[in-house]
Amino acid sequence: MRRTLLPAFKDARRRLILALESSADDTCAAVVSSHREILSNVVLKQNNIHEQYGGIHPLYAVQGHMMNIPQAINDALRLSNLSLNDMDAIATTQGPGMPGCLQIAIVAAKALAGASNKPLIGVHHMQAHALTCTLTEKTPPEFPFYTLLCSGGHTMIVDSESVHKMSILATSHDDSIGNAFDQAAKLLNIPWSLHPSNAPGAALEVFADQENIKANEVALIKEYRKKLRVPAPGQLLFSYSGLRSAFGRLVEESDKTEMTRKALARAFQAAAVAQLKDKIELALDNAPSKPSSLVVSGGVASNGYLRKSLTELTERQNMSIYFPAPSLCTDNAAMIAWAAHYKLANEDFSNPCTLMSRPKWSLEEL
Repeated sequence: MRRTLLPAFKDARRRLILALESSADDTCAAVVSSHREILSNVVLKQNNIHEQYGGIHPLYAVQGHMMNIPQAINDALRLSNLSLNDMDAIATTQGPGMPGCLQIAIVAAKALAGASNKPLIGVHHMQAHALTCTLTEKTPPEFPFYTLLCSGGHTMIVDSESVHKMSILATSHDDSIGNAFDQAAKLLNIPWSLHPSNAPGAALEVFADQENIKANEVALIKEYRKKLRVPAPGQLLFSYSGLRSAFGRLVEESDKTEMTRKALARAFQAAAVAQLKDKIELALDNAPSKPSSLVVSGGVASNGYLRKSLTELTERQNMSIYFPAPSLCTDNAAMIAWAAHYKLANEDFSNPCTLMSRPKWSLEEL
């Protein structure tokens, strides 16, 4: 049975949730209504802190959140033209994520809920990514659908049977695609500033620039691409550590000229996305009942090459595909607020005294 499922409130009154998110290095706050309105969505980044380390430094990420969370909350309320008293609940990412980072939003949310006497709601970060399209799409996808979650912490294919029931079909037990992109950018010495987001993976996409490939570069790209194979053929699992290691050897052996570095970036991006395509097709081939839609979310889902490749795949499979706007693919609190609305409708609240972070938290344990 295919069905569209939005939060089932008892009446049409407009509910409001202030949500906080700090699972990695972005400090986020947002106000979202039960009528699918994003009234504010604040994201304060720390990339200028972390670029010198080639990735997120856990201690400095926590310190950055501690400095940014008051401003994020203030801005979210100000931009929504609402006050804390107008909220029906306070939500926070409970996990998964970086342990120290998660604590900042949780402690802030507990304080806000306690001071305002509002219900507190803990949210699963990856569930929120999976549900983003039910917030943003004019005609949301119907359950059940497949979800590809691709971020700095996760790479997985999920059978989204309903809001509260999600089964993992394939996941990575080593490296994620997002971390592999970030490390590839580091190996190629790509400045994060190439992309407006100042994120390394996004900078690699700009550096790879698929629109201006010269004829003399094609053979070099193909040569590198052949050496970056899709792992575990015929198996429903992801593995990006092997790709990262193989790519590191190619970079080390290269002459490191601009043309070679661009060829390597293009070959890496093609190989990383090829693995996603291969495993999605395998999941569809093995599906007892083929889903009508594929939802793609997580930070890497903002990559234009990935979007084009997966759109072509779903067209061949006669499926619909949904991508959130790039700004809602990366970490944000709007998706946390929206996922919390489902819990608010069911009065599924968290106890402020016992709510703790869950750095490791399977989607199958919702």
